[in-house]
Amino acid sequence: MGRFADDSDYARRWPEAVVADEIRRLILIGERDGIGHEWSHEVELLLQQAFSSTVPAEDFRRVESQLWTFDEEPF
Repeated sequence: MGRFADDSDYARRWPEAVVADEIRRLILIGERDGIGHEWSHEVELLLQQAFSSTVPAEDFRRVESQLWTFDEEPF
């Protein structure tokens, strides 16, 4: 049981093992090729397909936008 087990916004359409395998695959791709907009788009698609609501993809998008802000040049 994970942190979001009782949260209906995080109800999975796909079996847990399939979601975990796909996330691992995307992490390996990100480590190999770098994390960019194409990679982020792939993660969003996975979240949209694997979960029954849009909340996981929206949460990812929100966190991702905060991370990109921190990576920008300060001057």
